[in-house]
Amino acid sequence: NMSCAGVFNTVSGDKKAHIMLYHQYVAISGRQRWRVGMYGGSPSIVSNECSHVGMFNGLDGGKVCSACNELRKDTGQLELRTRETITTSDVSGAEKFIKCSNSSLSPAGQQLKEEAKAIVDYANYMSNIPLPRGTFKVVGESSSPGLDKFLTDIAKVVKKESKFMDSLIVGLMKAATAKMLHGPNAATCDKVRSFFRLMGTFDKRCTQLAFANLSGLGWREIQKLNARERKE
Repeated sequence: NMSCAGVFNTVSGDKKAHIMLYHQYVAISGRQRWRVGMYGGSPSIVSNECSHVGMFNGLDGGKVCSACNELRKDTGQLELRTRETITTSDVSGAEKFIKCSNSSLSPAGQQLKEEAKAIVDYANYMSNIPLPRGTFKVVGESSSPGLDKFLTDIAKVVKKESKFMDSLIVGLMKAATAKMLHGPNAATCDKVRSFFRLMGTFDKRCTQLAFANLSGLGWREIQKLNARERKE
């Protein structure tokens, strides 16, 4: 008889979304006092001592067993990607999540940890840039625009301004994105190749530094292009 609604469940209560995220991202090690169960055909969190028989009225509705009822009494960042504004408390929470060992996370959770690292770096960088007033909703002195809002604003500019669409900075972004998705040998547009070849005519060390930070062409690739042009 699986009538126990558990400590938390995804059928009722204000923690439904959190339990779904927990079920997706966290690897249960067995050292906790709880485990993932099922209630109403959906994931739930139940006590390791759950009897599966509901006897008490649950705080989120349904009936719960004695063990789940007691564990619920003892209990006291995953959506940063879509926040309009990232606050210092958001960053602090993400930093705590980053400290979780990979062994406590599912493969999806480990991927989310990498995303959290990137968001923390982004938020710390953006919070130090003096953006014009009204650029985004301010929450505290060190808040920064959410990543989705930042990218949405870029998309709006690209659609409205054809010159910006054909600019070098958009070409560099496309090149960096292509390399991330398809590997270091992903093709780049003529404007980007010409830019890096021009840089290659100046100081080699500075040029290599720029290549690395802008995800541009490698030094060897520049040399090959130059050699090919000389032959032609």
